[in-house]
Amino acid sequence: MFGIQQFYGDYAKQVYRSTSTVTDSKTGKTQTIQMVTKSDLIDPTFNKPIINSVNYNNVLNNGGYGETEGPNLFVKDLPAAIAETLSSGTEEVLYISNVQYVRGIY
Repeated sequence: MFGIQQFYGDYAKQVYRSTSTVTDSKTGKTQTIQMVTKSDLIDPTFNKPIINSVNYNNVLNNGGYGETEGPNLFVKDLPAAIAETLSSGTEEVLYISNVQYVRGIY
């Protein structure tokens, strides 16, 4: 019996915050609104989005990125993904006589 672990997630993000003052046209009152936008944090060495924690920490240690969010990482665990049946014609020779596996996208 063999298992499969698949790691997946979202890229690290660079966070941008800005405020703007908005005036209500009916009442004339003003209020301040905070806008938050996020973009993928790009590794300057490879020019690709950051997906793992080690790369994220290495890039942040170089500094100059302001507010960031680390990558969200998840694990899909299928402990019994592959089952094999071993057979033997003699005591010394083993061969695989049947393989069963979980179908899906990994």
